[in-house]
Amino acid sequence: SAAAMAKGKAVAATTTPQRRTQQQQRCGGCCDCGGCGCAKVCVIVFCVTLGVLGGVALSFSLWADSENLETSAAALELVSRVAPGFNASTVKAVNVIMDAVSGLTETTLDAVAVNSLKEMGYKPFYPVVFLPGLATTGLELWEGKECAKNNFRQRMWGTLSMMETFVLKTACWLEHMSLDPSSGIEQDPPGIKLRPAAGMEAADYIVPGFWIWGPLIEHLAQVGYDSNNMFMFGYDWRLSFPGIEERDHGFTKLKHTIELMQATNENKKVVLIAHSMGANVLLHFTKWVESPLGGNGGPTWVNDHMHALITIGGPWLGSVKVLPALLSGELSDAARLLGPLQVLFDKFFTKQQRASLMRSWGSLGSLFPRGGNKVWGNNEMAPDDPEIVFNTSTGRVIRFDHNGTFLTMDDVLERFRHDPELRHIVDKWVPF
Repeated sequence: SAAAMAKGKAVAATTTPQRRTQQQQRCGGCCDCGGCGCAKVCVIVFCVTLGVLGGVALSFSLWADSENLETSAAALELVSRVAPGFNASTVKAVNVIMDAVSGLTETTLDAVAVNSLKEMGYKPFYPVVFLPGLATTGLELWEGKECAKNNFRQRMWGTLSMMETFVLKTACWLEHMSLDPSSGIEQDPPGIKLRPAAGMEAADYIVPGFWIWGPLIEHLAQVGYDSNNMFMFGYDWRLSFPGIEERDHGFTKLKHTIELMQATNENKKVVLIAHSMGANVLLHFTKWVESPLGGNGGPTWVNDHMHALITIGGPWLGSVKVLPALLSGELSDAARLLGPLQVLFDKFFTKQQRASLMRSWGSLGSLFPRGGNKVWGNNEMAPDDPEIVFNTSTGRVIRFDHNGTFLTMDDVLERFRHDPELRHIVDKWVPF
């Protein structure tokens, strides 16, 4: 109301510059509006708008496609391996398990239906390890610059803490989320240390209400699983696969964790469930763990310790959408998600900033499309083109609107190899 606005102006007028400066320092310097009350309003307003648009949209755009999964004979076979004696004709049990595993249906999973699994005699058997995908493990700040001194052990990626930092201190957030590829081994920039969160909460929810593994963890717990036979492999998804081991010894820890879970669960082998890029991480791990140059587990380690591997939306042939993201900062999923608000998002978090940030992450090389033109096609045709094509080939994976030219998959990869800012990603790309 007009009276409220007048009152607000009167209060602001009585606030001395010195007091205002003290309030800004105490509130983190949110904005020059006269006090912590306004700073809190800034946090709420910006977090609800640009924070959601920025953090969540970016995480949406970075994931590989995992849509439209359906219950299949292969999936049912995998479920039967987790629960011996599983009867595929038990449609109710199938739907509950597949809903929890795929995470693609409405979040209306009935706890009564899950409890019915216990009534049917289901109980924990094989230990389970989860491998999250790209951008779904929380990253905590252990050391930071002056702009982030109040964020110790808070998440720069994940939770509302990420949104607040992203909105109020964007440059600070970008600096801390970037890696320093010039160091040879992938490292944080000097004076910065981000490390993956630990425990189930590392990847159960990316932000409150936006779940990743949360429902599956909950429903397995209702059947009887707990932290003694479930483990979340949180890792820094910005790192290339070799970097996960080189910097954090991630694969060594995973190897020993799997061995420990088997030893403490009556020697039962472990079931590994991987989502999105986690499937590629898992595949790399199975090769690393047996190699004399890696885990040196010997040629039978995987067979001796792993009962089954379940992958959800694994990008085995890579993801085309990662290419424009690295080339120009274009985020196709963000454009679809934001619609007309994309213009506002681009002004707040520019394409140049997005491209620079993602180019520092060696992990995106793991999502490079595999097979070149032989798999993805060329200017004239592609294996998945419809029978009748009117001067259009799906092998033209990149289109430049300003001049109407196209790039095929081989063209794109050739550009990456000759771009000094992108070459390090290609160098870290380890073909399977």
